[in-house]
Amino acid sequence: MDSTVEENVNTLLTMGFMEEKVRKALKQANNDLNDAISYLTCETTDSMNEIAMEQPPLQRMKNLDIPAYDEVVKDTENGNISDCGEDDETFPMQHLFDLEHRVYCESWSIPFKNDESFARCMISSTKLMKAGTHKEDDNCIRFMDHCLPECFNKLLGSQAVHRWFGDVQEGIYEMTNLFMQLLVERLNHPPLPYNHLNILSMVFNPNVHWNVKNKHRGWASGMWTNKFGGEENLFARPIPSIPYDNGDYQFHSDYGWMLNLINKFCELDGISKLAATLDLIPDVTATHYAALLQPFALCGEYLNPPVVNRLLSPIIERSVEYIHQLTDEDFRVKSLGAVSDLLSAMKGITRSLWTKDLTNVDELRLETTLRMIKCPHFNAKMNALKEISKLIEEINNSNVIGYNGTHVEEEKFHEWLSKNNILSISLDGHIDQSQYSDKIRVLVEFIGDKLCMDELAQLWMLQEDASLSVAENIQIIVASAAPEFNEKQLDVLYQLVHKSWFGGDERARLQLISFIGLIGKKSRSACQADKVRKVLTLLWDLAHLPKLSHNVVESALHEHHNILMDAYAVKDSLHKDFVVRCIEDIKKESWIVPAFRQMYELLRTIVKTQAFRQHKSERAYLSELNRSHELIKLVVSSLSKCHQISVDSARKQNVPLIPDTLVDGRYKHSEYMRAHLVFLKFLLKEGDLYLSWSRARDLWDSLAGNKHACDGDVRACCEWFVANLSDLDCDSGKNMFKERLLKIDVVSMAPEMFECIQAFMDLVNMNEDKIKKVPNDHKGTVEKLDLIGLDHLWKICLECLNQPVVDLAMTSLVRYSYLDVGKKLKQDAQSLHGQFLTECYQRLETLNNVEDSTVVDTVTTATKTLVGSMLPDINTTPVGSHKSQKMTTTERLLSIVNLYITRVEASYPFEPRSSIPHGESFYVKPLSIFIKTEGRSMEIDPGPLISYSNYPVRYLRVQVSQVLECTPDSVQMYANGKCLSASHDRYSLESIGFTELQEIQVKTVLPHSTPMEPSLNKNDKLPSLLLAKLAKIYETLFSLSDYDYSQINERVRKILLLLPSDPRIRQKIESINTDSYSSLKSGLNDSVFSKDESFVGDSSGVEGMAIDGATISNRHRPNRSFESLFQLRSPGMNLFRLRYNLEVLSSILMPVTCPETQIQDSSFVHAFLRNNGLQTILNVLQREILQESNEKIYDPETRQGCFATALEIAKYVLCCPTVSDSVNSDEDSMKQFSASSDAAHSPMKRDAMIVGPAEASVTPIKRNRRSVSRSPAILSSPLVARTSVQLMSADDYTVLIRNLTQITWFASTGRLDQLNSDATALEMTGFSKRKWSRESGSSLPPQVSPFRQTSGGSISSSTSATDISHQHRFYHHNSLHRDIKDNTESHVARQALRILVSCLQNRSSHLDSFFDMPNISDFVIDVLIRSPDLAIRTNAVEQFYQMSKIESSGKKHPRAHLLQILTKCPLPYWRTNTSLRAGAQALVNNCLEYFSLRCQLLKDTMADDNVSKSCLDETSNALSSEIDWLTDWETPTSLEYFNTTSARHLDNVLLTGHLRLITVLLASPRNNKKEIGTRILGRLLHHFLFPGARLIVDHGGNQISDQSPAAFMPKCNNDDSRNAGFELVVELCKNCTENLQFVSVQLITMHHFHDPSKIKEFGFTPLTTARPDHGLVGLRNAGATCYMNSVIQQLFMMNQIRLRVLSNDLVDIDEPEKGVLYQLQKVFAHLCHSRMQYHIPTSFWKTFRCWNNGQTEINLREQQDAFEFYTHLTDQIDEFAKKKGRETIFKSVFKGVFSDQKICEGCPHKYDREELFYALNLPVKCRSLHESLKQFVAGEKLEGDNAYFCERCSEKRTALKRTCIKSLPDVLPIQLKRFVYDWEAGRSVKFDQYFSFPLEIDMKQYMVEATENGTGVRKEADTRKEDDRDIFELVGTVVHSGQATAGHYYSFIKDRRNAASPTYGKWFKFNDTQIEEFYMNERALEEECFGGSFVGKVYDKGTAYDDERIRYWSAYILFYQRKKTDAGQIGQLCPS
Repeated sequence: MDSTVEENVNTLLTMGFMEEKVRKALKQANNDLNDAISYLTCETTDSMNEIAMEQPPLQRMKNLDIPAYDEVVKDTENGNISDCGEDDETFPMQHLFDLEHRVYCESWSIPFKNDESFARCMISSTKLMKAGTHKEDDNCIRFMDHCLPECFNKLLGSQAVHRWFGDVQEGIYEMTNLFMQLLVERLNHPPLPYNHLNILSMVFNPNVHWNVKNKHRGWASGMWTNKFGGEENLFARPIPSIPYDNGDYQFHSDYGWMLNLINKFCELDGISKLAATLDLIPDVTATHYAALLQPFALCGEYLNPPVVNRLLSPIIERSVEYIHQLTDEDFRVKSLGAVSDLLSAMKGITRSLWTKDLTNVDELRLETTLRMIKCPHFNAKMNALKEISKLIEEINNSNVIGYNGTHVEEEKFHEWLSKNNILSISLDGHIDQSQYSDKIRVLVEFIGDKLCMDELAQLWMLQEDASLSVAENIQIIVASAAPEFNEKQLDVLYQLVHKSWFGGDERARLQLISFIGLIGKKSRSACQADKVRKVLTLLWDLAHLPKLSHNVVESALHEHHNILMDAYAVKDSLHKDFVVRCIEDIKKESWIVPAFRQMYELLRTIVKTQAFRQHKSERAYLSELNRSHELIKLVVSSLSKCHQISVDSARKQNVPLIPDTLVDGRYKHSEYMRAHLVFLKFLLKEGDLYLSWSRARDLWDSLAGNKHACDGDVRACCEWFVANLSDLDCDSGKNMFKERLLKIDVVSMAPEMFECIQAFMDLVNMNEDKIKKVPNDHKGTVEKLDLIGLDHLWKICLECLNQPVVDLAMTSLVRYSYLDVGKKLKQDAQSLHGQFLTECYQRLETLNNVEDSTVVDTVTTATKTLVGSMLPDINTTPVGSHKSQKMTTTERLLSIVNLYITRVEASYPFEPRSSIPHGESFYVKPLSIFIKTEGRSMEIDPGPLISYSNYPVRYLRVQVSQVLECTPDSVQMYANGKCLSASHDRYSLESIGFTELQEIQVKTVLPHSTPMEPSLNKNDKLPSLLLAKLAKIYETLFSLSDYDYSQINERVRKILLLLPSDPRIRQKIESINTDSYSSLKSGLNDSVFSKDESFVGDSSGVEGMAIDGATISNRHRPNRSFESLFQLRSPGMNLFRLRYNLEVLSSILMPVTCPETQIQDSSFVHAFLRNNGLQTILNVLQREILQESNEKIYDPETRQGCFATALEIAKYVLCCPTVSDSVNSDEDSMKQFSASSDAAHSPMKRDAMIVGPAEASVTPIKRNRRSVSRSPAILSSPLVARTSVQLMSADDYTVLIRNLTQITWFASTGRLDQLNSDATALEMTGFSKRKWSRESGSSLPPQVSPFRQTSGGSISSSTSATDISHQHRFYHHNSLHRDIKDNTESHVARQALRILVSCLQNRSSHLDSFFDMPNISDFVIDVLIRSPDLAIRTNAVEQFYQMSKIESSGKKHPRAHLLQILTKCPLPYWRTNTSLRAGAQALVNNCLEYFSLRCQLLKDTMADDNVSKSCLDETSNALSSEIDWLTDWETPTSLEYFNTTSARHLDNVLLTGHLRLITVLLASPRNNKKEIGTRILGRLLHHFLFPGARLIVDHGGNQISDQSPAAFMPKCNNDDSRNAGFELVVELCKNCTENLQFVSVQLITMHHFHDPSKIKEFGFTPLTTARPDHGLVGLRNAGATCYMNSVIQQLFMMNQIRLRVLSNDLVDIDEPEKGVLYQLQKVFAHLCHSRMQYHIPTSFWKTFRCWNNGQTEINLREQQDAFEFYTHLTDQIDEFAKKKGRETIFKSVFKGVFSDQKICEGCPHKYDREELFYALNLPVKCRSLHESLKQFVAGEKLEGDNAYFCERCSEKRTALKRTCIKSLPDVLPIQLKRFVYDWEAGRSVKFDQYFSFPLEIDMKQYMVEATENGTGVRKEADTRKEDDRDIFELVGTVVHSGQATAGHYYSFIKDRRNAASPTYGKWFKFNDTQIEEFYMNERALEEECFGGSFVGKVYDKGTAYDDERIRYWSAYILFYQRKKTDAGQIGQLCPS
């Protein structure tokens, strides 16, 4: 629910509403979005501080559970409201706030006591009005205008009144007395208070809820008699009812309180003041008179005539005089509708006070109505019809009990209608208006059978040659009155319909069908049964007419069915009669599709009836119908015949049969088939019938088994059988499965066919008791393994060509073999697994053992076809083809095995295993996992959790549980949008989609059991372990990897990862550990750990890895069996097996977990080294992988895996922690070694291990308690750790370093697969060629750079770092690296660099030799800044920094080497701008890593106490150079640069680096900060950080108009560069008071201005948000100015308009600031050049005048019509231009020409009159722009009395009158007329119906030249040539959201400013200040702009159902632009 609320909040916020009000509205609307919008858009906010929100309508309040008043109306005596004494002269604002808070809420409560807020507000308002100061107090005005009416509406009109107790009613009575005093005082001040008079009407209305509740309250008769001097002087008294004997009357004392209030009002002289108010009003209207008389009309019968008559008679007389004086011009005014209210009020008063004048009032009413109806103006006619409708309603209600009797006599009214021809006058025009036609409909319904034939014919003939809307309105009128017609009238009507049917087109016929259907629906009563039968017969006959279109037939049947469903007069027998008619049509083989559809709808209606469900005889109707008509046989035979007809039809058309093949010119082939199948399904289901085998066979053979059938037939047939299996008897199902389905060719099987086979397989086996059906499980459980069809399933798996089908078949095979097997069979799970796996293995072994000749005979056609499609070049040779077939089948079998093991083992609960899978036994890629907790109060360390991609989910769950300190089963994890339940525990993290920086959501829950398989007693029964025990399984799998077939290799690897590691390989590797630890220990104690020997010195003389004083090769013979596992020249070895063997070795050296049965002795590590293990791994890195790559191309993933695993092992062996060289004793040594090994083996103990330098080789993240199992175990023992690297021979060490360098280099560029491209160079650095020493290091051949293999230049020479000089010129070249998309390659690069640095740390004496290596400078620079991968570059910074911290005894510190490389390398970082070639720009983009490393090195250098003087000199020189660069740095000032985000980004990146470098260099103690600050501080502040502020200061705070936008943009204009600038300023101010003082003064001067005008502005926040990257500036909404913003943005985005406005020099000389053009220019200028997010057009708001005759400023809080604003704005500016003698700005762009044509018939004359237009105004009733335009230019026929007078013939002629488009502007505005005036409600309403328009439209078809023969028929757009088309594209829409009275406007605009802009052609949504890119396509256009309805989800008590809702947002104004217009050529006036 919370998510739904937030979604609704976000939706309303995007519409521009404020969040506080949005949440209030949603709470009040119970989270209903539509209701919330209604509340928000009905909000009245006349004041900026208004917080009140209007409540829902009364009808909604009725549905609320309203509590008793004493429960909700709370006394505020104990509240915190401060007292406001009655003597206060100011309005009690706090009381008002309290009152509003209590009134405007769902559970409202209104205080009713005299000392509470409501009473105090009324008393204070009365006092202020007496003093005449109420208008000066905004709070008082707000109370009286809004809060006061709302309070009384609820107190008097709420239904809750009836539940309130007496004290509450008395309190309300007191409040009404206070109101009387307030109202009487208010009448002294004009204008007339309408809202207060409405309250008075409620008080005086006996039928209001409060008066009804208190009806029997007594009245103070004695008090009023005494006050007025007798009963005869009372103003109000009870109604006299029973006379006494003496002639007097007895009075009932009902409504006593109301009588008291009337007398109170009159006592206060209220009536006299009302009459006097008329003299204060200059122009009194009917609205004033009606408001004055209405209260007394409601209570007229309670008034005392002798007393009241003299007071009211002046008002009545003036009212009558006013009505008589009304002229035709007065009738044109819309507000004259109040005359009707006035006449009604006069009638009510006259009925009680002047009974004798009732007839005069009626005559006056009719006379006035007649005058209005005769007036030609629409407003007058509409008001007249409104009054007629009111009269008719009064007549119809005259018999209702309690009616007040103000109606005119019915006979008199009929006579008046007939005598004055009211209907004929009304029909003369305006019938196209829906509200007008609604009033005529009421009139015609009232006339009914009194309507004469001529009037009926006249009414019907109005639709001839009329528009679609006119015809529709007329038909609705006639249809509504038709139920009241007599037989004669109906006969005439049907004759008219018959004539129109045969004379009209399809659209007219569709309208007539709707008309006939409407008559049937209106004739609902039982007495009109004959009319209904006639209508049904008429529709049935019309639908059977020949040559009718599909739409007409379907429409007729739809109306036919709707009448049968709705009409009360329809009997069930009539339904059944039409069912029989449908069957007869089917038997005649004609009208088949409509007959089936109609019969289906009719029978479905019968089935839904209550009689069908309750009576057995009715339920047997379908079976009887089938028995009597053989309905099932009829349907099946009809389907077969129709299918053959479709085949013949396709053959005649010479096209293949497809579902869309048109059969009879009306229905498609798919519609024929669907009609049969849908009906047959319904008949079987609802009739409890079964399909026999013969019928099922015929049905199958007609569709699926027919050779002429199309794919759609097969699909439909299969889906039908699957859905209706339960309707087949046992024999039908079994025969279908065996005789048809099992004989289907599996080669090209479709998924639908397989689903059908599987469904039948389940059905047949259930019938044979082989599968047991389980409740709530449609699959069932397998009870017997010999299932029918299982062999066919195997065949599908191995032979089908359709991969989706194969996947489905494999899943089903696994289900039938184990997952769905019953519990009884699963008791022997080992047997089940063994049986299945053995079968798979035997198939696999048989397949791989057969000879090629045998394969030729055994492979299937499916495999041949598959191979032919996959390997077409091999398909031509039989041997290759057979091999490929074999590979495909093998791959399928392996997939089955993999799927079986994965799915089965995932079904078991996770438990420790005796033999873990190979895939979980070694470390792969590390994953950083970020945890987000839910529902816990504890703080979780924000650091990432380190896991590995091959970890099972269970391991991660355990890690998380340790962090959360709970049990693993209590952890619930969510990743990638799905929950990781216990069933996922077996899956690896990689298999479920985990990535390197994965985020998971976790929460703790109560442990609960997930339905899973029971745990195995011995987990060696798992299928993976059973498969591993099969003989030669590993040999078989490894032999398959020899095939050059990537799919097989992938499948083999997946299976091997599931199995335990190969025991043979594991045994070979572990064999080296025989008798090793004791010999190694003794040897090491004798030699290696001798206290006299140091390993820190030079070891270049050592010829091998020294153990016991001799090399390994001399002392111990290596294990050749072990070495052969890692040599590709060994028999059976390949790169695939090498990777596997490396992984096994890794699992032994660094086990992820230790098997309980085999505890690995740590002595294996020593044995590994003794047996030349390190040399073997290095050989793999240096030779084997590269050699294999040269000989055979393997997939990159295998090669990368070899590198990654080999590097992981090398890191483990080489990079060990450095600890004490001495060991106290052998025993201590052994204990230490054992403890470290135990920690290494256990994944939960490795946190305790202390990792030294190698720790940096893992992810450099701060260690914390979450880092469970962070990295592979590093052996803690120093015994071997230090000898690994230091005791290597110089040659081996040389090759190792060189190899690691090459691997890092190539992997960092994404070219690891090309590492073998320089094999010759690698050969030259072999193990025995050279020794790496200080003397020989420089003689090595140059290394090969992956960046420069094909490059034409280099950023450095091939010399060493010490030879680099400044003379090298920078050459740009395009680097040929590619993006690193595989993070394995990135992982290899980072791992190799870490190992490289760790090796150098362990042999620090050789650092000088390393830096003397050829091209080492290129290596450092390339990895640091040229790699495309940010992770690699970041890692390079960290590792090179670690390298710089190595303590070396060489001639130069490594930090100095690195600084020399960084400072001497020629890079494009010291250019004074970034106008570089693309390659150099890429280097600049990566420069932050360069500067980061250099800054860290400089910090360490300056922090070194032994830093040399020369080094400090270099630092000072560097600082001086940097300051010079900063001084010379300039950014372009061009507009293009100003608008280019990419160029500014490069500048910011480079500036960030330099500013950080200067900050570091400033830390040197030799620097004079004061002197440096003098040079750069001013430039930093004025140019780099705050240039705009400086310009404003320089101009004295005045407006700046002579500067380009670039002058205001700081050089540092993103967060990083600005932060770097601020840090530099801070550093300059440290320990330098002069700089600090200068900065303080400058900041205060530039940023602090005293503006007194802002002091009073509440919540003032200066605009600081910068202009977005897309360059579009928003406009501030002042409250309700969104209509302005949306239109101004549309005009601004038009290049022609923007150019004309900004380049125009017209000004009003006298008052230029008051010119609208000048203000619009200012707005456009800000939209062009502002650097802020939005502009506040304050001066435009004050200047623009539109409404109220232009006398007052616009009300910023009042919504106006956007199109009216557009019209007024353009007209005012164009009139100003014309006045100055200039060309118009807007009209010349938007000007089009209409051609008003009259084309005479019978004479050749044609009359044309041109008329200009500037926008098209189109109705939305036609539902589409195309239809609306057609109706617009269609025209109407003038004939008869309305014929056109031909001036040339001097006589009347029948003529066609139409308006066509003669010319169109380049930009075409179109207004969609969605807003109309509702005459009934007296307000505007909005049409939300669907109206579509295209993104492109051809307007040529609506032009004059497109018409033919004067008929108005236009040529089709798709048949014209391209030159004959005039294409307009949609470029903008103004959308209105909400209701007519209030809502929100926003715009969608297509960017056309500058064709060179990256945003050109994109759409943007302009929503006031927010502008965002919007992806506009046809679907988005429909959802955002077309209106109409949509189906949304509604949730009720957890149940979701569809709910149709109205889109309250829709397009209002469209802007189309001619496509040939070059809109981008003048786009330079505005940045983009």
